[in-house]
Formats: sequence, C-alpha cells, structure tokens
Amino acid sequence: MRNILKLSPYQASILADRPEECVEQSLIDQVDQPGEPAPEAAHQAIRQAVARLPELLGETYGPGKTVYKPRPIDVDLLTVAERAALLDCWEGSTIDRMTDEWIDDPLAVSRLRRSMVALHDKLQAVGFNPSPVWF
Repeated sequence: MRNILKLSPYQASILADRPEECVEQSLIDQVDQPGEPAPEAAHQAIRQAVARLPELLGETYGPGKTVYKPRPIDVDLLTVAERAALLDCWEGSTIDRMTDEWIDDPLAVSRLRRSMVALHDKLQAVGFNPSPVWF
C-alpha cells in the first residue's frame, strides 16, 4: 500500500510558510560536520529538494496572491532530501506566531490549530515523525 499524503490547500500553505532559504540552510547544517562540509552532491540534492517544494505543495500564483492546489504526494517516491525538506517545513515553521496577530479572531486561531493537528496526523500516518503541535 502506497503512502499518499493528501494536503488541503490550507495545510499546504502552513508548510509553505517556512521560507525555502531557511529549509535549505537547516538541511545543509544537518549534513555538514564542524570544519568539514558534506560533499557537493549532498548540497545539490538539498537544493533540488527545496526547489521542488512549491510543486509538491501545489503552489500557484493568482492575481496578487499565492494559491495552493496540492495534488496527492506519493511519499514513497520522494528522495531522502525531499522527505527531509517537507519535514523541515513542519519542524521549522513559525506560523504559530501569527496567532499573536489574530488575538481578536479566535476562530482563525482555532482553524489554524485544527488544521495543524490534522496535518500532524497526516504526516505521521505516511511515515514522518513530526514534533507535536506546539500551541
């Protein structure tokens, strides 16, 4: 049975909240050893995986905004670097800080939390080990 990750547009936007350059730097920091960088091939694999994130998340552009229309992701077909990039989008997300701006909109905070709990469960169901929802 295939491990298929089906994201809602809102869940894709949650993962896309982490800037690609942050994902790339985080993954490079994980593979490099102090004083001895990983081989260029490892860095290239990370750059390719990060460049593929918009496609995986179904990122498109509408008039003046980014729109997410994710297709199912066959997790079994992802490279190790692509899996690491998706997980880093979860682990390094700072979207919870948006709740400070939504102090007068408890429904928006509630929607975000519900979506994050569902996203966490989906990631776990397809073989990722995501940290718990943190707010």
